[in-house]
Amino acid sequence: MLINIRYLFFSLHDHHEDTRPILEIWKPPNAFKAASVPRSIEEIVTRPPEHTNLTHLIIVAGHAVWNGTHSYESDWILEPAQKTSASASVKAFWSHIVKGAEQLLEDESSLLVFSGGQTRALTPHLSESASYLALGTESNVFQSNFLPHPRVTTEEYSLDSFQNLLFSIARFREVVGRYPEKITVVGFGMKEPRFTHLHRKAIRWPLTPETWNYVGVDLEGSVKDVAMEGEREYGYIPFTRDLYGCHGPLLDKRKRRNPHSRHHPFHSSAPELRYLFEWCPTDGIQPFRAPLPWDMHGEYLED
Repeated sequence: MLINIRYLFFSLHDHHEDTRPILEIWKPPNAFKAASVPRSIEEIVTRPPEHTNLTHLIIVAGHAVWNGTHSYESDWILEPAQKTSASASVKAFWSHIVKGAEQLLEDESSLLVFSGGQTRALTPHLSESASYLALGTESNVFQSNFLPHPRVTTEEYSLDSFQNLLFSIARFREVVGRYPEKITVVGFGMKEPRFTHLHRKAIRWPLTPETWNYVGVDLEGSVKDVAMEGEREYGYIPFTRDLYGCHGPLLDKRKRRNPHSRHHPFHSSAPELRYLFEWCPTDGIQPFRAPLPWDMHGEYLED
């Protein structure tokens, strides 16, 4: 068994990897069940009893850092492209926070995860996700008397939309102790094809009304058409060629968005996903085939 695991590990990193489906190479029984969180981590994690009933992961992906006291444009640290439509961008970011809160309050079995890393050089102390959470809390959109809501948390390491999805699933595992049964993503409507047809498919998350939902809130006004074209050219198309975002332009983008040299802890806290985290096929599109925790949700529907 040790030899098989070592072989898998090296095959995942080999630039000349075996082209056979990974399950033909490595067939351990219940592979993801064999993984466990290190004792030194698990023994210091105390999960509220009410979290044991959570099954629904709601993700709000961050796009900027809020570093102020109001939701004004001047309180946001925006990328150059965002500054050309600052008013519309900031309004959309706020709408994502509000829509995420609405989804949370509609379902008592849900956990809301704001997702986004420390992507701005000017704010080493603040991630996109933490800033969204702070603005939402201070605006009382969670209806918690301006106090932290027990079913709202952050994922502070993702550097792109693929990681928004995968790392938020891992964060749910940290908070709840197991994986979600349903995922709702709140974000730009123009990014729904990217999330639903590329990212979801890359991690083999099942596509049924009971397991997947996307809530789109887009930019308003004349900037919408320009934004949609930019999404296609710089978002959707690159991920069709590099499903896991680990080559060329998409990898370079991750590097640029990591000015503080952060790295995620999920190899230890979500060990069932450790091979998926490292999957980087040479051709960019060979899908990950090893067992995943959500395979038990039913037959994976190829769409």
